[in-house]
Amino acid sequence: MKKITTSLFLMICSLGFAQQVLIEDFETAPPSSFTFAGFEGLGSATIAADPAAGGTRMNGLKLVNVPAGNPWQGAEIITISAGVTNKRAIKLRTDKTIKVDVYSTKAFTMLCKVELGDGAPNSAASQAYTTPNEWQTLTFTMNQSLDGTGVANGDYGKIVFFCNWKASNDGFAKPTSEFSVYVDNIVAEKAGVVVVEDPVPPTAAPEQPNRRPEDVISLFSSKYSDITIDAWSATWDDSDVFDVEVAGNATKKIKFGNFLGVDFSTPGNHKDLSEMTNFHMDIWTPTATLDKSFNIKFSNWQGGTAEANAVGYSGNNSNYLKNPNPGTWYSVDLKFSDFMIEGGGSALRNDIAQFVITSNLKLVYIDNIYAYKGEPLSTKGFETSRVRIFPNPASNSLNIVSQGNIENISLFSVLGQKVLEKSPKTNNVTLNISDLQKGIYFVKATIEGKVSTTKIVKE
Repeated sequence: MKKITTSLFLMICSLGFAQQVLIEDFETAPPSSFTFAGFEGLGSATIAADPAAGGTRMNGLKLVNVPAGNPWQGAEIITISAGVTNKRAIKLRTDKTIKVDVYSTKAFTMLCKVELGDGAPNSAASQAYTTPNEWQTLTFTMNQSLDGTGVANGDYGKIVFFCNWKASNDGFAKPTSEFSVYVDNIVAEKAGVVVVEDPVPPTAAPEQPNRRPEDVISLFSSKYSDITIDAWSATWDDSDVFDVEVAGNATKKIKFGNFLGVDFSTPGNHKDLSEMTNFHMDIWTPTATLDKSFNIKFSNWQGGTAEANAVGYSGNNSNYLKNPNPGTWYSVDLKFSDFMIEGGGSALRNDIAQFVITSNLKLVYIDNIYAYKGEPLSTKGFETSRVRIFPNPASNSLNIVSQGNIENISLFSVLGQKVLEKSPKTNNVTLNISDLQKGIYFVKATIEGKVSTTKIVKE
């Protein structure tokens, strides 16, 4: 039987392991307590039935590993939510073990990593799965400090499973064929939950000017069309990003460790910033910035598979971040000609694949992150393709009518999740929203290269 029954729990207590409990069993889809996601090219991460013949375990988390993905592809299970500082599920202080039931079609070595420790070091440990086509309980003792991590000593809000770790414990191996791994019954000591609300900006970031589409390359903005981002918090950084709504506007909230990596290194996602003259970003932090660092850089790969050089700007060596009024939005607008070269070579920006922020500010909200050139368009020019969205509130359908050609319509939740998208290529479209949950959504319309965002209410 899958569930830990009362009698089994009492037996565990009698053996001296009373503090370890069932953290997650994946019996709902999606999990009621956690969120989960695959990353770095993982074929899929879904709730699936017990794969064993005649199995009685009901559901588990199925990970499909694919050769096309990165060697460090995997899945993460997160128990921390936006706007909450301390909401941790796993306590790894005295008892540093995590037990996980695993089933696979082949033998392999799994790396288990814990993150979101709110100051505690990330930690990783490995175990070998040796019984193909059978369930096996793996016990990870989080004191191995693998993959450049430390010994666990705190409460953690994220568990990450990697299925391509080398048995030699010295890195990842690229999978040579597709294979499936099932994870079930995560057992560990459970941390207490202390909910502490982080400060939130009282107003949205400043409205940005209208610009020609060819004059802007945007990483994140409600005003312009964003490029494709592979990960807003790369696997190699130590910070966390949350999609939040601030005064009706989608915003990125960053909890800094030391640095954040925004990755768009998948072939085809790189961007040429050579013709862009300026960089813009709006930031908000409750902390005084005068003695803090906030350094940014763009990583240039020059047609290769890794950074060839980079251009960066140091915030603690200039006045660009000297905001005299913490708790207010601060607009950063820099000339690329003032950026410094890192890593040698010429200051090329022809093949940018990553954007990195290094800071000791801890909590920062950011918006309107883009490179641009040229002068803004007049408001009158933008109004030629204005959009009408009705009814609002709406129950079953939403009509979008414009004077210009509607290239794309996207509907986002208040957490920034895209829930619906269409590319009508006409001046009117009707969206079926009957299946959406009631609440507030944002309609992002791209019309003749210009972007507008409207808040609507689903009844």
